[in-house]
This record gives sequence, structure tokens and C-alpha cells, in this order.
Amino acid sequence: MEITSRPRLLWTAALSLLVARLILQIFMPSRLDSDYAQKSGFELVPVDCFNSSLRATGVDIILVHGLGSNPDTTWQKLAKNVSRNHTDPASQGKQFVNWVSDFLCEDFPPEVRRHARVFFYNYDSYWKNDAIEERRSRLGHELFEEVTSMAVKTPERSIIFVGHSYGGLVIKEALLKAQHLHSRRLVDILPQTKAIIFLGTPHVGSASISLSVKAAQFFHAFGLAPLPSIVEAITHDSVELQDLHRQFEAISGHVRIVNFHEERETLGFWGLWSDFAVKKQSATLDRPNAETIGLYTDHSGLNKFGERDSNYEMIRNKLIELVKAIIANARIGASVYSVPQKTDKLYTERRNLSDRLEEKLNKPLNGSDQVAHAVAISGLGGAGKTQLALRYVERHKLHYDPILWIDARSQEAIRSSFQRCAQGLNLLTETYSTVPNMAALRDDPAVRVVLSWLQNRNHLQDEWLVILDSADDLNNGIRDVIPSGVRGSIILTSRDIECDKVLPPGSQRLQVGTMEPSDAISFLLRHLNLNATEVPEDIHNLAQSICENVQHLALAVHLAGAHIRSSCAKDVNFESDNYSNTYLNPRNCLERYLQHQENHRNQPLQNSTATLTSMLGLASTHMHQGQWKEAEDLFVQVIEPFKRILGADHPGTLNSMNTLASTYMHQGRWKEAEEHLIPVVEARKRLLGLEHPNTLTSMHNLASTYMHQARWKEAEAIFVQVIEPSKGVLGVDHPDTLASMSNLASTYMRQRRWKEAEDLFMQVIEPSKRVLGAEHPDTLNSMSNLVLTFSYQGRWKEAEVLFLQLREARKRVLDVEHPDTLANVGSI
Repeated sequence: MEITSRPRLLWTAALSLLVARLILQIFMPSRLDSDYAQKSGFELVPVDCFNSSLRATGVDIILVHGLGSNPDTTWQKLAKNVSRNHTDPASQGKQFVNWVSDFLCEDFPPEVRRHARVFFYNYDSYWKNDAIEERRSRLGHELFEEVTSMAVKTPERSIIFVGHSYGGLVIKEALLKAQHLHSRRLVDILPQTKAIIFLGTPHVGSASISLSVKAAQFFHAFGLAPLPSIVEAITHDSVELQDLHRQFEAISGHVRIVNFHEERETLGFWGLWSDFAVKKQSATLDRPNAETIGLYTDHSGLNKFGERDSNYEMIRNKLIELVKAIIANARIGASVYSVPQKTDKLYTERRNLSDRLEEKLNKPLNGSDQVAHAVAISGLGGAGKTQLALRYVERHKLHYDPILWIDARSQEAIRSSFQRCAQGLNLLTETYSTVPNMAALRDDPAVRVVLSWLQNRNHLQDEWLVILDSADDLNNGIRDVIPSGVRGSIILTSRDIECDKVLPPGSQRLQVGTMEPSDAISFLLRHLNLNATEVPEDIHNLAQSICENVQHLALAVHLAGAHIRSSCAKDVNFESDNYSNTYLNPRNCLERYLQHQENHRNQPLQNSTATLTSMLGLASTHMHQGQWKEAEDLFVQVIEPFKRILGADHPGTLNSMNTLASTYMHQGRWKEAEEHLIPVVEARKRLLGLEHPNTLTSMHNLASTYMHQARWKEAEAIFVQVIEPSKGVLGVDHPDTLASMSNLASTYMRQRRWKEAEDLFMQVIEPSKRVLGAEHPDTLNSMSNLVLTFSYQGRWKEAEVLFLQLREARKRVLDVEHPDTLANVGSI
């Protein structure tokens, strides 16, 4: 009986094993079966909804899955009840939701999304049935090779890695490979990697992984060919993981680390087992600058979201924050925003015009490949063309690089603007003095070099935008300075309705007329800090009458508002949010101005002394706010009427001309400043005398314009005239006297008269320290120049001693990374 029962037991055991194997095969199918094979190849898989175009700069986000997964399943989750999921239209009608392609694409702001490309990285992490032998170091090497092959085309792009669980360890291995192999590659991805988001990565292993190891061994007993070694490598506190962690810490100090960890236990075996798959202590890199964020989910919920819940939003917001920070840091010291003015604080946006400008700048040119987009904005003077262009520019700072603003009112203004832009682009140009008697704008060195630079930008580089403002005279050579280039967009503003003719064929046109009555009323009342929708009807009607009288012209409404504001509250600080409380009755203010309009109905606007005074007050406000272009526009309108009413030599006229010259100087328009200062200097010498402070100030400014035009001998001659009277009138230690002495020393330097320059700088530095302070920029600038005079005379020891003092002072004042500090370090 015992003999016959033994074979039966053996057959029963064998049959049980066979049945168990078949059951396990059903629940753990082989990847060799085409029905269960992954769809993605082992490579970087682009997410189509993001910007897939190749650009020289930007951010690549690379998501790396964990063990036993792939991009087809790792980032998706069964959608929530569609009928309740009103907030997620992207998931409606879908059984599964991939949060990267379905949510993240929509949620990234357009100005951020255009800089970003997103990839899934797929690698062979399968460890169950029919798995092949893999090691983490080899998986990291493959990731390194894949990213490097992509980065060869775009070495300037930054990288953000997102690793779920085991994927985070593969990322660390890849960066170690980058550290060891960078000398053999054209591109080094380690410095390109700016941030890593770890989603439940077991940096020091997982205590619960032992169950997976036993499961792998169990499957192996049934001949299912699992791969327990890849799982065993992440047991808690394994020597391998400790070595990986230590080596990664040594090379990743520049990388911003964000750790997300689970705050709920993972349930397994139908709820019979629960534990943290990766505990917080393991999911957190032990470094001071690492961020640690807990999500109220289990391990599998760190990378799967069926709706835009709070967990998804935290990861999304962190990704957006990182991309914005990387873009901003990349632009510091690199991007060029050469726009010497700002939108007026009281500017009332005409939304319809802004939308139309946006729409037209997105339309490609038909019939020309000279530039990508071009729009000509035409309208009456004062209609708001410049403000419209400025508002567009300010809203699209991140969209273009560079943005160049050209003042096109005259040839001198155009030359000066291109010189400013060339300096901003760090393009070397000849000075005016080396190119005498230029016959055409096209021969200007700055014009040539900037236009050439723009034309040579290719599809890998950022789009550029050039604004040609106030091109009212289309015969002043403007056609010669219209830029071209496949990456370019142009905005031109002009009073000439035919201005689009100077742009490439197919350019768009936008006509700016008078303001809509409601916009004009709102604009006027904003000067009184009043909301047009909240004021009483009688105030609204008064404002309406005033706007009608000036025909709803934007500049005229602006001037009317400025006059009303200045006459009603002359002693009020208009920068204060509470200044409206100090006003006299707004009704009385408006009535008084309306009566003023009636009294001067037959008198031209520019001849009204009251209007001129209000324009001067407004121009001064613009200057205090650094809005040089707006101030200039008003001073230009004021000067000719002042000459007629007050006389060319009247102090008010001369003060206005001097201040207009200052606005040109702040915009780098040195030739125009010179032309306005020369008559002021001559008149003040004749009327006030050489020793009058106003005369000395004008002469100092005129000499400064010569310096910026490299006309050193002419600048020297004026500074020599200024210094002795300044010492007598203002005092030897007065800041203006010291500034003139320092500038005279600089002219000697430029003429290689080192000893004379040294003597003057020596006279300036000690009084500057005493009067201005040892760390004042003017004091530091004089010290820097003295270092150079020592160097050029071969007195290296004296130069070194002074330089070390200067470097420490600049570090304290400007910090180590400031360009002026770095420039001084370079000069030693």
C-alpha cells in the first residue's frame, strides 16, 4: 500500500506545481508575448504636446520610471468618475489619464512651455517573468549615453530629471558616468543638470524590498526566470547604495534636489500586509539645501494621478518653479533687453488693440522670408502707439532674446540707438571718430554689426524682436536699417499711414485711432485715483466733456489729467496709495479745468502757459521714475513754445533744454545731448558767467557727451575749464568737483598719459572716501582706474595692493558674482 501511494503523491505534487505555474503565468505574463510587450523602445520618448523643436537654449525634463515598469503604464492612472471630474476636461472620455501629457501640457504657462521639452526615458527594469540580467550601473550608463546623444545638438540646454523610485537611482548612476566620462564626450551633461525631483527614491534602500526578493525567488522556483539580483541591490543599507550615495553627493553640489515621499503605507496581499515601501528617512537626501515634501499617498501614488488633486498640483507647481528659475538664471548676464523706457504707470490699456497686435505678430509674412513677423503701427501723434508697443514688449520679455528698441525719429537717434544695442550685445564697433562724414546710415559701424548679428541668428536660437519707434519721416534712411533674419519680428510705429511700405512685403498693418470714449474717461479719472465705474454721474459727465474737448486723443487726455492733478493737489505725494484722500473736491477740479478749456478754446494747446507748466511737471515725474523717453517727448513739445513765449535765453527755456539733454544722456544718445547742451553752455556763460553752478553743470555734462563719443581731447579741454571754478564755487571736496577731476583723469588715461592720470586719481580718492564713503561706486571706480594706471606703468606691486583692497570692497558692496566684481578679478 505504501509503495503505490508514493508515486501518486509525486504525481499530485508535480501536477500542483504545474497548475501553480500556469496560474502564475496567467497573472505574470511574459514580455515575450506580443500582447504584453511594451510599446515604447528603450530610449528617450518625446511627449508630443510639448515643444519638440530643437533650440539652443531651454530646459529638457526627463522622466525616468521605476522597477518593473515602462512609460506606457508608469505615469498613468485609471481616471476618476467622469461625471464628477468637471475640473479635468482633459480626462473626460478616457479610461486612463497620463498626467504628463493630459494635465501638465495644459497647466504649464505658455511663456514657460515654449522653453521646455519633455521626454519619458524607457529602460529595461523588468524583474519578473523572462527578465534578463541587468545591473544598475549599466542602466545608468545607458541613460547617460541616451541623454548625451541628444545633448550633442544642444549643449546649452539645461536638464531636469524626474525619477520615480528605482528610476532616481538610475539617474544618480548616469550622472556618475557623466563625471567619469565627460572628457571623452563633446558635451558634459553633469553641469547641464540643474535639478532632480526624486519621487520616493530609496536612496538608502527599502526595508520592505525583502518581500519582493522572496517573491522573485519563489517565481524562480517555478521556472519563470525572474531577476532577483536587480531587486536585491536595493535592500536597506546595502553597501552598494551607500557607495552610490556618497559618490553622488560629491559631484552634485550644484544640483537643486527636491525629494517627494509617501505619507501613507502601501497595502499588499489583499490588505494582509502594509508598510512604507520607501520610508521618509530613505527617500530624503541628507543635505542642507535639499527640499523635502510629503504627499498624502502611498508609494504607487507618487507618480500616478487620475485628476488634478493636491498631490499632482504640488509636483506640477514645483516643476514650473524650477523651469522658471532655470530660464531666469540662464538669462542673467546673457539676455539683452535694450529698451530704455517703461510703460507709463497711468497708461490705460486698450485691450482690443493689444489683442490685435498679438494676433498680427503671430501671422507669418506672405511673399517674403526676410523676417518671420512684422507689424506697422500707424496713427496720429499722441494716439498711444509707443505705449501699445511697450506694453507688448513688457509682456513678452521671456519670449524674445534680444529685444532691441530703436528710436527712429532722426538719423542721430537711430545711430545712437544702434550704438546702445551693439554695446548690449557685446559687439565691438568702431567709434564715430574713426568713421568721419558718414553719408548713409547703412555705413554706420553699429548699424552694420547689429544687423549682421540679427541676420545670422538661426533656428536653434531664440527669436528676436526689434522695435523701430516714431519712424515718422520715412525718408531719413529708415529703409536702410530694417533688420532681416529668420528668427526676427519687427514692430514699427509711425504717424505715416503708409509706413508698412518700408517693411518686408506681406507685413501686417495696425491703425491706432483715438481712444474709445469709455477708455478716455477711465484714463482721465485714473489721474485722480478715481474708478470710472464707481464715480457719481455728474463727475462722469464732467470727465466725458473734457475728453470730448480733446477729441479722445490719448496724449491730450494724459496732459489734461496731469494738469488737473497738479492744480488740485500740488503738495501731494502721488506715489502714495492714499493721495486721493487729500484732494479738494474732484468735482470742483474737473469743473475748473473744463472752464479752463472753454477759456482757451481758440488758443493752441502748446501756447497755453498753464498747459506748458503742467507738461513740465509731468515730465519731471517721468524723470524721477526713470521714464526717460516719456520725459523727452514732453520736453520736446515744451521747448519751442517756451522760446516763443519766454525767449531763447530765459532761464526756464535753458533749464528745459538742459533737462532734455539729460534725458538723451540717460538713453545713451550722446550726439543729440551734445547738440542741445552747446547752446545752453554758451548762453549760460554769457548770462550767468563761468563760475555759476548752472554753467559748470552744463559744461560738465557737455564734456561727458564728448567722453562717450571717444572725443578725449575735447572732453579734456572742458574739464580743465570746469575744475578750478568748481573748487572755488562748490569746494574742493564737493562731489561735483570730484566727479570732474575723476573724469579729467579718465581722459588722460584714454590718451595714455598715465602719470597725469595717476596724479589726479590720487587727489580724488581720499576726499571721495571721506565725502562719499570708502565703498561708494564713484570711489571704487576711481580706485579701479588708479589700479590700471599703475599696471600700465609696470608698477605691479602697487597695483596688486590697491587691487586687493578694491576686490574686497566690491565683494562687500556688489557680492562676488556681480559683473563689476568679476571684471576687476579679470583685470588683475
